[in-house]
Amino acid sequence: MSYTEPIDATAYGFDDWIRFAFEHPVSEPSWYHTEEMHFVCVPERVIVCYARLFRDAVSTLSPYDDAQVDQGLWFASGSPTR
Repeated sequence: MSYTEPIDATAYGFDDWIRFAFEHPVSEPSWYHTEEMHFVCVPERVIVCYARLFRDAVSTLSPYDDAQVDQGLWFASGSPTR
């Protein structure tokens, strides 16, 4: 995937989106600062996914270690750097 061939996340449901945001090795720079992070999505669907995540974050994020959660939350916040 690249900027010319973005990841198509338009059909991602909740579980798909959570994996997309959190299921990455922790790296420096973070995975979302690479060319491979370019994606297309339906913003309204992403908002619904994050709202659901924050209603039940403990069980939703339990498969991920603290560093993955940290990295995924920075991705979710749209923050360009930490």
